[in-house]
Amino acid sequence: TVARQILKPPPPLTISKWADEYRYVSREVSSYPGKWQTARVPYMREIMDCVNDPRVEYIVVQKGSRMAVTEGLVNNVMGYHIHYDPCPMLYTQQTLGEGQKYSDKILSYLVRDTPVLAERVLPENPRDKTNTKLHKSFPGGDLTIVGANTPTGFRLIEVRIVFCDDVDGWQATPEGD
Repeated sequence: TVARQILKPPPPLTISKWADEYRYVSREVSSYPGKWQTARVPYMREIMDCVNDPRVEYIVVQKGSRMAVTEGLVNNVMGYHIHYDPCPMLYTQQTLGEGQKYSDKILSYLVRDTPVLAERVLPENPRDKTNTKLHKSFPGGDLTIVGANTPTGFRLIEVRIVFCDDVDGWQATPEGD
């Protein structure tokens, strides 16, 4: 019976419920630091929870600037998958430099301030290629950060979840758009 308990899959949990239960927001990135509250951005609940719907393959959000999509969708989905349903993920920003900024100014605080993530993602270590600014490993998965303007960043990567952030700023490369 102990083996059965260990192998038993976790109960279903939506992204919004995960965020409300486990997620913390850093004072370095938000004017509302502390425990995440989906009720503060109620329009994000349905968008977040579509991630858990097996019939949904793509989620496209067209919105105004600073509408909590990176905080409310990208970061909560990432956190959920690092903690609750680990898998390989790819985060794509306009350029590699913007990806590094995301890692430094947003992702690092997401991991640091959310205890269930801090215990799964090791701190950056320049000698450990599995845990760098642009690649985070955790039990059961990893997160790779690439720039859309660097096509080589997409090669030899197989992932289950792809985040495409700030797509309106992406530029076509000689290899395509």
